[in-house]
Amino acid sequence: MAECVIRRAAAADRPALQTLWEAVFGDPTEWIQAFFTHFPPETSGWVVGRGTEICSAAYLLTGNRLICGGQSRPCAYVYAVATPKAQRGHGYASLLMRHFAQMAGEDGFALYTLPAEPGLYAWYRAVMDASEIGTGCEITIQRGLQNVAAVPIRSVSPAEYGQLRESCLAAVPHVALSEAFLSLQAEYSALVKLGDGCAAAEIEGGTLQVKELLVPEAQLEDAAQALLRHFDLDAAVVRRQGAHHTSQPLAAFRPLAPAPGSPVNWGLFLD
Repeated sequence: MAECVIRRAAAADRPALQTLWEAVFGDPTEWIQAFFTHFPPETSGWVVGRGTEICSAAYLLTGNRLICGGQSRPCAYVYAVATPKAQRGHGYASLLMRHFAQMAGEDGFALYTLPAEPGLYAWYRAVMDASEIGTGCEITIQRGLQNVAAVPIRSVSPAEYGQLRESCLAAVPHVALSEAFLSLQAEYSALVKLGDGCAAAEIEGGTLQVKELLVPEAQLEDAAQALLRHFDLDAAVVRRQGAHHTSQPLAAFRPLAPAPGSPVNWGLFLD
């Protein structure tokens, strides 16, 4: 029997990786191909393989940077961990996560992810030393009938959105997102300048999912209403993170040294 090895994915693995992704996550082909356009398997993919067989796969998205205390360090987002049904129970995905943790320790980058379900926080803690939890909250806002202050809104490019984010987040520990990451977000989310800040939103089941809303606290309600009017929807779920009072787990990450004095805004997630 061929030996099990951990290796970078190759261009030739694309068909098998796409088939695996479709089987495990059920995403449409168009979304998978868009992801591969911005994060090709041969640069971002890793697999546990035995001969020509892929026993598990995951993507390590680099290019983002953790900005904290005036310092900048590389960070990597773990995404789309998938194991074929026939190969589950053998610890292949755990091997891959331990490999990522070893790489993070050796190369000095911050390692984080958004677990797909609550039960996976403990798994990432065990296999990737992701023992720290970043929190946030999700607020449901209904479209109001009353008059609210007008908040200007316009679409922006991924590059401009990145600049707006940095301006909004300059005073707090945060992840600065690469243009590749933001360009992928733009494939299915609207990136907008909104009042004195910015927002990323997408429509899901008739509800506006506001994955990021970066405006002064005093503008939050008016900004959410402006988004609802702009998209002509009745309800929005607004995600906020990086505040001390929040309790909803949003990110699992390896301990940072030195530890930030304030909660980290881990940025947009691919959920």
